[in-house]
Amino acid sequence: IQTSAATIYAGGNFVATVKMSGAASWGFVTMNQLTTSPVTAYGNLTITASNVGTGMATVTNLAAIDVSSALTSVTGSLNLTNVSDTVSGMGIRIGATLSGASGVTLANTSKATAASVDGISGAGTITSANGAVSVTSTTASTLAAQAVNLSGLITAKTGLTVVANGTANTTIATLGTPQDVTLQEVRIECFFPADDRSDALFRSLAAKG
Repeated sequence: IQTSAATIYAGGNFVATVKMSGAASWGFVTMNQLTTSPVTAYGNLTITASNVGTGMATVTNLAAIDVSSALTSVTGSLNLTNVSDTVSGMGIRIGATLSGASGVTLANTSKATAASVDGISGAGTITSANGAVSVTSTTASTLAAQAVNLSGLITAKTGLTVVANGTANTTIATLGTPQDVTLQEVRIECFFPADDRSDALFRSLAAKG
């Protein structure tokens, strides 16, 4: 937990690796979920969380990585990664601005099965002045939850990639409004391949870019 009202400036890279166990409710979070505790790194900013505990509540304001204050990489990339083995708790919640000059990557793998517990969710702004934004989330929930549910502004100079996978046959990834293209009413529906032949075709097309 980052101390309330604490501001962190890193002259190089900033790396935080947290592992939750037992009754832990969060991995990385600003104390009291304040908005006045930003982290700024001149180089890369990387936060990695893993969860093998059972204490995360099945409510939307608890997440393995809970971003309530701005995270900024001035010249490098911003990378948030969560891997959770528990059946409760959100993966990554974006409640503040994320900025990575050379790119922003959000990656979540979680086994949460509760209703309304998304994989990656929030209304915070995500931006990369010189790079791309990549959002990847795999969840186990089949109940009214989304692998990706982002409603904030998303801007990226070189591209936006969203991969949303769930245990159901179809998973909806919801996006907000980026700078150049209005996506408020767009829903990206992701299907599993119907057979091995289709799977091989899609993988070959993805490999070609």
